[in-house]
Amino acid sequence: LGRPPKEENDTHAEDKKRAIGERNEIEGTFGTTKRVYRANDIRAKLDQTADTWIGACFFAKNIMKFLRGLSLSHFRKIGLEDLPKENYELF
Repeated sequence: LGRPPKEENDTHAEDKKRAIGERNEIEGTFGTTKRVYRANDIRAKLDQTADTWIGACFFAKNIMKFLRGLSLSHFRKIGLEDLPKENYELF
């Protein structure tokens, strides 16, 4: 934050690159949530209601991620781990 230093050294450039990569990953997660779980369609009148809807969208996203992992571990346990990825990937 603030004014960039006059001399940029290698560690500063690496830190900046890492921060941009982390931000890109977070922004991608928000974009996926908005598109798949319809978080961009929230039409709440109150701020608290909108926050609740956004929380519900992320809750649904986390539940789906958990269930995908659970079903994948179940498939591996019964010996079906060689299924093509498109057969069990929903989103």
